[in-house]
Amino acid sequence: MDIKTLKNRKRSNIISTLKRKNLKLKKDITSHMKSTVSTQEQEKHLLKLEKDISRCANFSLYGIDQDNDIKYFASVFCGSKVCFVCNYARQKRVRRKYFNWFGLNPQLFLIQNPKTKTKKVVSQNRVSSFQAKGYEVASKVNYDLMHLTLTVPHYLTSGFQGEIYYYQKITDLFHNLRNECKAWGELVYGGEYGIETTRTAGNGLHIHIHSLLFVRSTQQNRNKLHQVILEEWNQRTINQFSTRETLDTKTKELIKKSNRLIDDEFCSRLNPKGTTMISLETIYSFNEKGEKIRETEFNSEAMLRAVMETIKYHFEPLAFDKEGKTFDLELMKELLPVIYRKQLYRKFGAIHGDKSLNIKEDASETTEEDFLDSVNQETGEIINPVNYFVCNPAFMFHNPSNDNQIICSNLAKSKLKKIDAITTRGAINQMSQMVQASLKHHSNN
Repeated sequence: MDIKTLKNRKRSNIISTLKRKNLKLKKDITSHMKSTVSTQEQEKHLLKLEKDISRCANFSLYGIDQDNDIKYFASVFCGSKVCFVCNYARQKRVRRKYFNWFGLNPQLFLIQNPKTKTKKVVSQNRVSSFQAKGYEVASKVNYDLMHLTLTVPHYLTSGFQGEIYYYQKITDLFHNLRNECKAWGELVYGGEYGIETTRTAGNGLHIHIHSLLFVRSTQQNRNKLHQVILEEWNQRTINQFSTRETLDTKTKELIKKSNRLIDDEFCSRLNPKGTTMISLETIYSFNEKGEKIRETEFNSEAMLRAVMETIKYHFEPLAFDKEGKTFDLELMKELLPVIYRKQLYRKFGAIHGDKSLNIKEDASETTEEDFLDSVNQETGEIINPVNYFVCNPAFMFHNPSNDNQIICSNLAKSKLKKIDAITTRGAINQMSQMVQASLKHHSNN
């Protein structure tokens, strides 16, 4: 059996499995709402979430070929950050985008405007748009990838600087660091970041930043940048509710251990009431012995795995306990109204405006090869006739002993809706029309 078919069956199995997980989560949410007290706003968001994940991927496109083999093509997603199906689709999409991007951008471009003397570092995708504005390419520049994690001193009853939900506060502080710190501008070409939330025992909500940085390649660039960020972030994150007046010997030793350039004199400049520890690591992966190795081969699988580990907040479910494999429904209920329509992800610097890295929700999970498998693009002749149908993936099953062969259950046979189309693109267009008709019907009832 060809690799393409095996991958298609595997993908179909994953979608079906995650759809069933969504239905299990829906039941858990319903049970939680019945057994706990919620505010009107919290209940509204839980009901919306319940509706979203129960509908997600209900419109999924399949096809049966002449050999009676079923193939999966695409699903229409809800886009929820909590949805199992959408987070999987988002992960695949982000991985594909970054793999393609790094293949085209092993270096960045330094451009300058001869008239204004303005200089910028941009990705290859942005060069032409700036050339149209009068910029010229000065040179290519090398960069290293680093993973930055920023936290702030926070407490159970007062949060950070008196705010329990300090999303905007930490966003503004990071924006200020990037724009007001001269040393940052000299060392960092750009990057992207996302805000993650966990709950820590005794300290309330732990709202923190994960950022992928494109750092100028110089000797000891990690230590130099770490030193700059730590001092600048410390001064910006002074929390008046902190009771710490001095840094003890143990804390100073931990700070010095994090960076060989840091000494006692540096530690004396840190405010005890601000952040005193940050994490900055050059992107790495693990070799066969389990040892960390630095990744320098751009667009390699090993490098991409390391990058994906850094930006995993794009597709990690909200309020999900990775160890216990369960959702913290109380935390979810608390956060949904707070983060509604808040932008928790941004690109900056060299990749700001680079649309090829936009993290957006597509209507369906498809690839170009899905569109080209049934029709000869030169003659228009049907190569492999397919009978298309739309069905809920929860009703579709897979035979693990036969390479995950897709099986249409009796329930699926009674529920599926046939589509009269000769191309996958045409079938997807018809499925989209079905979705719009369904949404219109629900809005009128």
